[in-house]
Amino acid sequence: MTLSWLSTALDALVASNEVRAATLEAAGPAFCAGADLKERAEMDPDGMSAHSQLISTCADRLASLACPIVACINGPALGGGSELALACDLRIVATDATLGFPEVAFGFFPGAGDPVRLTRLVGVSTATYLLISARRITGNEGGPTTHRT
Repeated sequence: MTLSWLSTALDALVASNEVRAATLEAAGPAFCAGADLKERAEMDPDGMSAHSQLISTCADRLASLACPIVACINGPALGGGSELALACDLRIVATDATLGFPEVAFGFFPGAGDPVRLTRLVGVSTATYLLISARRITGNEGGPTTHRT
């Protein structure tokens, strides 16, 4: 559902000649909690691949937009939510928001560019730690970045 909405919104951004910058933020208490891991665990390999490809496509489209995109993270940004946030040009994170990759605790590896984008932003050691530990970080632990991933 979220990915369909995002894809439609990205189509509108690409079609507009008037948009100079945009924000990506949630209407509710979570930026994006990511995929339902129980549902994902029941997918066959083709279904898991298709779902990962959809997340990857949206993240790549966000990263390639001509106008800057600011992720306003007001709550959990987990799994695919973290991947979407990393694809933005800037992330503004509420102090009590959490970011992380809980899927690694279930044996899934983030596949929409997280390893590359995260490494560019925080360095190899920190990215490796976050990508293998499933540890969540809060807005208090990170600093703002303007690095284009």
